[in-house]
Amino acid sequence: HRKFAAASGTTPAEAVEKIRCELVRSLLQTTPLKLAQIAGRTGFGSESALRRALQRQYGVTARDLRERF
Repeated sequence: HRKFAAASGTTPAEAVEKIRCELVRSLLQTTPLKLAQIAGRTGFGSESALRRALQRQYGVTARDLRERF
């Protein structure tokens, strides 16, 4: 954990969340899947957990991400 944080400047949990959110963004933009389906496919335990992560990572809602692209 310490070596990862020192090398990357972020914690392992933050890195995993970032990767998951990138996948969520891609799925929102390229598929008609519902948010619950995307949450399940990307390892988020619930829609609300996914929504909170998107807000932390991008400062926008899932709807905003889907509508913009």
